[in-house]
Amino acid sequence: MMNFTRMVSGHTDGDDMVDDGWTRVMRKVGSFFKKEIHTASPEEMPDLLEVADFHHMEDLRRRVDQLVHDIGTAKMLKLYYGSLCKRPCFSDDYLPAFNLPNVSLVDVSAHNAITTISDRGIVTASAEYDLD
Repeated sequence: MMNFTRMVSGHTDGDDMVDDGWTRVMRKVGSFFKKEIHTASPEEMPDLLEVADFHHMEDLRRRVDQLVHDIGTAKMLKLYYGSLCKRPCFSDDYLPAFNLPNVSLVDVSAHNAITTISDRGIVTASAEYDLD
């Protein structure tokens, strides 16, 4: 099994046979502090990981701005938590879908919670959204 230092620094024992979203995230986070990881104490590692994760999330927020045309929708789609706090979306189709004329983002936070599901769609505190 690969140790943590080798994993986040991007050093592997061979070719990356998986190359999925998870390995790309770890490679990206690892490349941020490749030099620091070799001299960091165990106590410094959590802080280094947090800084690297912050930079990764900033890249994702910039990607939202690049791909989602509506500024209000883009603002709601930006994530302001650590990359591993919730399940990340690795789909290349997710963000561009919000530019389609038949797609809209509905805020269902506490002030506009879903109240019921009707025969036609979803009902929130402020409106009913027809679904097919």
